[in-house]
Amino acid sequence: MNPSQLLEAENWSAPLVGAVLVVVLTVALSATVGTALTGMATSSPSPPAQATADIDIGEESVTVTWTANVDAEQLRVQLAIGDRTAIVTLNAVGDAVRVDSTGLTTRGSANGSSIALSDGERVEVTVVAINGDRKGIVANDSASV
Repeated sequence: MNPSQLLEAENWSAPLVGAVLVVVLTVALSATVGTALTGMATSSPSPPAQATADIDIGEESVTVTWTANVDAEQLRVQLAIGDRTAIVTLNAVGDAVRVDSTGLTTRGSANGSSIALSDGERVEVTVVAINGDRKGIVANDSASV
């Protein structure tokens, strides 16, 4: 075998090595992208905090009572009366807030700002369950009293 034939016989190795490298890089890239996409698809946001509250809007008062709990640490009650707003925190099942013409009263370990209700005013009540950074609206109601 002469030297030129030997060189021609070894020329097949460069394309083969190149093809193998392309296949290896393609498989590695596919595995990396697939893993990233699978991780994004399976991650889901945390569910909102949950509890149960009763909103009773009567003729002369509004009462909100924390009646049951799933996983909430507290309930935040927002009372919007006309252009005024009060925020009350209920800390345990059984806590309640009542607002009427004399002002705001709480039962249990509830606490918050003061507000009063006048005849004919529109009241909007929103109750939000809170657990750390998870929040979820558990009750919402409005009416004129």
